Amino acid sequence: MRYECIYNPELNTVEGVTLGKADVAKFIELMDRVMGLCKREEAVNILMDHSDLDASSLTMENIERLGRTAASKKDICKVRKCAHVVINDLQFGLVRAWEIIVSMYELTDLRTRVFKVRHEAVGWIKADA
Repeated sequence: MRYECIYNPELNTVEGVTLGKADVAKFIELMDRVMGLCKREEAVNILMDHSDLDASSLTMENIERLGRTAASKKDICKVRKCAHVVINDLQFGLVRAWEIIVSMYELTDLRTRVFKVRHEAVGWIKADA
């Protein structure tokens, strides 16, 4: 899996893009980069684009591990929005499962939503900004 991670000053977002075959270790690496940028830019929201990700190899065990990892960083994730962009039902379901897992681990200050269209995700991120 490849990924890109940048700070977008126009939207005031940390943006991540995932590409290729999903890999849990690379996801955790990406999460660390996202959290590093969130620490530096305290008021940013997060926009993750998984449109070019092959998620077919991910298991629920993988999603739980990613959810636990995200929840372990809840001090950084406080009061932010996190939008995920996906293109298919598998990606949608995996992100929804991740959302449930992070809430079970009490990462409740992070407001999350999953979208199938990028401009809708951007609109939600910009609302109330």
